[in-house]
Amino acid sequence: MPDTVAQSAVASFMSTLTDASAVRVPAELDRWSNRLAHLLISLGATHGTAVAVALTPSVESIVARTAISKAGAKAVASEQGVEPGAAAPIVAGMTTKAQRAGLSDAIDWLILDDVVTVRRYMTMPDVAP
Repeated sequence: MPDTVAQSAVASFMSTLTDASAVRVPAELDRWSNRLAHLLISLGATHGTAVAVALTPSVESIVARTAISKAGAKAVASEQGVEPGAAAPIVAGMTTKAQRAGLSDAIDWLILDDVVTVRRYMTMPDVAP
């Protein structure tokens, strides 16, 4: 897809995701979490692994936690598990641009409102993993 078309699609998706007035039906949220679960699985999320979450309560946090569950991983607080002796290895983390500052660089963060992450996300299947 040409870059301008891709940018337009990404911008449209991101505005839908962050627009509090947008109507979201359960099937739509399910497809979003399926895509994100597939992305997490591609990064190594599975049973026995953890995904860090640094999100304020929002649609994004609901989708993120659902995706983590679908991938079979465990959601942990943003800095939990980085310390020596953590119960499960953190394979990735999820946050937004506004919340990324100050988070550990030891975690590979998926910035949910970043064009690069959204492009990767949009290539994933929307069926259950």
